[in-house]
Amino acid sequence: MSNAGNSAGGPLGGASGPQSPMPPKALSPASTPASADAKALADKSAGKPASETDKTDKAGKPSAGADKSQVTSEAPAPKKKSKWDIVLFESLKIQDRINFSRHLSIVIKAGLPVYEGLKIIRKQTTSKSLLRIIDDLITDVNNGKFLADSLAKHRRVFGDFFVSIIRVGESSGTLSKNLIYLAEEMEKARDLKGKIKAALIYPIILLVVTLSIVSFLVIFVFPKLISVFASLSIELPATTRIMIFV
Repeated sequence: MSNAGNSAGGPLGGASGPQSPMPPKALSPASTPASADAKALADKSAGKPASETDKTDKAGKPSAGADKSQVTSEAPAPKKKSKWDIVLFESLKIQDRINFSRHLSIVIKAGLPVYEGLKIIRKQTTSKSLLRIIDDLITDVNNGKFLADSLAKHRRVFGDFFVSIIRVGESSGTLSKNLIYLAEEMEKARDLKGKIKAALIYPIILLVVTLSIVSFLVIFVFPKLISVFASLSIELPATTRIMIFV
């Protein structure tokens, strides 16, 4: 009875002898790393394209056989601005320079940095040439350059006098006053240039009218009078003979 009870109630009363261990679970050939490498090698030798799952591992990292062009994409290099585009095709009206000087003086006098002042002026500017110059100034000032050093690259637009006054203002701390001074000087130069043009308009008009009348007489009137003078038997004055000869 005891033997039968022990054999029948083995799970309750404990095992009478050592139990046999569970057999290990067999791994499928496709789940082992060696089999995966062998499969990839076989596909490569057979000329078959690698599957998408073979190109990336379980962590999502690209495999060694993946194409490098699919992993990294090179951005196109930014087009550099030619030096001749800045020098030859850069021009700025005197009124734009006056407005630039006055507006920059106002923002600096208000206590804003030069960098912030240039950004504010850029938003209010409509001239394309001035926009290109301000963008260049903003980049240089943001990189730690002085305003005068950045303006020196546009010396053909602003002039040596403008750059020198800006440099003195930055060194002495009177940049706002120097900008106002430059604006006033450019206004005087603009007014003087306007007066000179106005004074030359009247003489130019008289010269054009005189040349037009003389050309009309020489081309249309004098040829008809020459035949009349030739038919006369009188001696013509020297000035008349010279005009006919000419």
